[in-house]
Amino acid sequence: MISLQNVDLWYGSEHALDNINFSIDRGETLAIVGASGCGKTSILYLLADLLKPTSGNISNTYNKPMKKGLLFQTDMLLPWKNILNNTLLGLKNNKRKKEEAMDLLKMYNIQDQAYKYPSQLSGGQRQRAALARTILNSPDLLLLDEPTSALDEISKELLQNQLKETADLFGLTLILVTHNIEEAVYLGKSILIMEQKKIIKKIDNPSYSINNSRSDPSFFEVCCQVRQSLKEANVYE
Repeated sequence: MISLQNVDLWYGSEHALDNINFSIDRGETLAIVGASGCGKTSILYLLADLLKPTSGNISNTYNKPMKKGLLFQTDMLLPWKNILNNTLLGLKNNKRKKEEAMDLLKMYNIQDQAYKYPSQLSGGQRQRAALARTILNSPDLLLLDEPTSALDEISKELLQNQLKETADLFGLTLILVTHNIEEAVYLGKSILIMEQKKIIKKIDNPSYSINNSRSDPSFFEVCCQVRQSLKEANVYE
């Protein structure tokens, strides 16, 4: 279990997070939804050890140090390296790792792009390459920072499907931050609602485990529940 207890974060005189409390079990998925600037990404950076809390505690009950992977809004691919070498970035480029990288590129339907450069791929293909690079490092915790925000609707849906399949296949703990309600409901078994600096509500999502959940009535019900919670909090006013 990963747990945040009474976490506050200050950037100098700016109060970025106020008394954040939540936990997530190993292998579960959690979405944090709220307007831009409400503190969602700061939570991810704390979990990724890119920031330290000003006060409070972040703990986990893993029996070993937890490996973390972070997928950003932009793909962060190096333009002078081909897709395969971008995927292998930071790893020993041996035969076994190269085979694993190609398997992941095949899993994400971009194996034919392995020797092309980022500028030759679509935005969705680049994000899938970035996901392959992240998964090749074998993370226990996958942190997603608005990973589909720059994609068209079809590419967005495809990447969401592959993120969900990846979490299930590898047994990853997944935490997503997004301002997209449908994305939060599709990828989060639980959903946290944020307003400025604070988590104000947790919503359990019964539609998460349903196949083709986007067409299930329970999916729309949870979307409506999240939307209403955001409206009641005046998040977008």
